[in-house]
Amino acid sequence: MSLTDYYISKFDGADYERTFFLKDLQTRDCSGGGAALLGSIVPYESEFPFGTNYVVPELYYPTPNIVTSAIQAIHPGLTVVARIDLAGKTITTTRENDDIVDLSAGPFPSIPLSFGINFDYSAIDSITTKFGEDTYQEYIPRQLFIDLYNSVKGNPTPAIGGSALAEQAIVDSVLYASNYSVEISSKKGFTTKISADLAKVATLPLGGSLTLTQNTTNTISIQISGATVYLIALSRERWNSFDVS
Repeated sequence: MSLTDYYISKFDGADYERTFFLKDLQTRDCSGGGAALLGSIVPYESEFPFGTNYVVPELYYPTPNIVTSAIQAIHPGLTVVARIDLAGKTITTTRENDDIVDLSAGPFPSIPLSFGINFDYSAIDSITTKFGEDTYQEYIPRQLFIDLYNSVKGNPTPAIGGSALAEQAIVDSVLYASNYSVEISSKKGFTTKISADLAKVATLPLGGSLTLTQNTTNTISIQISGATVYLIALSRERWNSFDVS
């Protein structure tokens, strides 16, 4: 498995450093992912020697939110997980900035349904995600991780994950959305076959939660709306990054 099996793009803006956008979305309430990932130990992978370091969006250590609980134990009564509402936020990832990590073929990115349409990601110049109401980011402030690191002098005990915490990674931020749009753009334009496939998709009974539009020969967008909240993106940190001595 590799980075492109899990993610379509990454974003390194000031507010979303090391944020990876999932290829296959997870519902917020699923047991092995979604909200269970924040403050949890997840597998850390490195595409040696020149690839991108990333995490697999699933639990490595079986106890979900184990790091969150450990921080709560040293800061009783403190709200460990912070939240920022992001309705109206727009994030664009581009080929020019090497944000789009998948160069193969695959379904429409970052939506909760596969249509069986293969897009050539190497021809995509940008992916723009516009977030509507009920979009929010949850994160654990960095200082709280530093406090935990200092409390055990950098040596994680078995109670907080032991060697797994030291060797793998921690999800420190997650992005959720239920109402948003995704637009992909290609200077080369999309093929006649893609246009025909999209026309077929438009006739499918999608329950009104997805609206697909080919805006021009160069842009295609999908609007997602409904009550289901999806994990759209996440970021990660390594244990040793909290050593500020």
